[in-house]
Amino acid sequence: MIKTTIFSILFFLNFGLVFAKPAFDSQTISNQAADDLDTFRAYSDIDDMETAIGADQNNIDKYVPLIQLYYSHQIWDKAEEVLKLAIERCPNEHELDLDGWLADDLLNQKKWDEAKGYLDKAIKKFPNEAGNYYNLAIYNFYKGQYVVAGKLMKTIALKDKGTQDTYYSLYEHIADKEQYDHPGLIQMAKAALNEEPKNYKTQRLYAAVLRNTHVKNLDQQLPEILEHLNTALKLNPKYALTYVTIADTYLIMGKNHNNPQHFKTALEWLDKARAINDSTYEKLDYVYANIYLKMSQYEKAIEYAQRYHKNSPEDQGGGEMLANAYNGFAYDCYQKGMNLHQGIAMIDKALKLDPDNGIYLSTKAELFYKLKEYKQAYALIIKAHDKLPKEEEINQDLVMIKAMLKK
Repeated sequence: MIKTTIFSILFFLNFGLVFAKPAFDSQTISNQAADDLDTFRAYSDIDDMETAIGADQNNIDKYVPLIQLYYSHQIWDKAEEVLKLAIERCPNEHELDLDGWLADDLLNQKKWDEAKGYLDKAIKKFPNEAGNYYNLAIYNFYKGQYVVAGKLMKTIALKDKGTQDTYYSLYEHIADKEQYDHPGLIQMAKAALNEEPKNYKTQRLYAAVLRNTHVKNLDQQLPEILEHLNTALKLNPKYALTYVTIADTYLIMGKNHNNPQHFKTALEWLDKARAINDSTYEKLDYVYANIYLKMSQYEKAIEYAQRYHKNSPEDQGGGEMLANAYNGFAYDCYQKGMNLHQGIAMIDKALKLDPDNGIYLSTKAELFYKLKEYKQAYALIIKAHDKLPKEEEINQDLVMIKAMLKK
């Protein structure tokens, strides 16, 4: 069975071309603190805070490992408790931005107003800490001050020189937690564009936000979207991500209208992005795989997906893309009734990457059905049905395979 999954390049941007707002969980700790953290993990299971801090309650190194541990498990209330104790008991600590860290924690708990107080202190103490301005923009967005959030993007870009596109990273961070058609996102992007109309990144941002808001009904917005993307290209023809955004736009058009020409155009724009040969080069393998998958050219999709997965094994999205490409190849074998054993080999590769995937299990069941191995097909379709009991095609397969077993 094959199921269409939205693998837009829009979401690919999460996988390394840009990244979301810097978190405050990367504070520097001493070797002793790191040892304390290992010891704490071994005996405490993150519930005995006072024991972990011990008698040396004015030593910040006793608190940081705890905070990091709670952050890693997203136990925000416990992290808040430890941070407040650290701020109270270590008033002379000036190296770490504890107020900013606590503000970040409170924002994760949606304690907007309390977070703002600590955020103001953090910005006063650490005026060059980019993460605090990210958080200030997020605070303003959730308070409905979308224009203020958009104007802050310029400040964030000036403070954060290490992120390739801070404008898009902030947008992605918020959009990932909200709906991509949230009206505040367009207002925020428009404010950033008005603040810096000659900035290729704000031009690209506004075009992408406008497109992502109107994914299902893109035709009417397309002229304006392309106008801003062309402006971004004129301002900086060497910025690969603008080419990627244009490719993504044609990919969406191709999916909306099932038009092979749009997919071809998307590939042409990706070729232009790759010709720039900047830091996005290897990441583009993911995007090529995505488009070939949408075009049902599964061998090509597997080729690019394998290369991306090999270069970025830590990226879960890359593994999912590769598994989907294997599944697409296998399902194509089932539909055509050809190369069925090769299809089995491919779906086994998909299941190796994701053993409990109901879609992949159903594809393997369908292949065994075509091979007239009905008992094996039945065992697999039962597993698939357990995973996805409401999936229509799986239910149809179950009836079909049962009927052949009765015969």
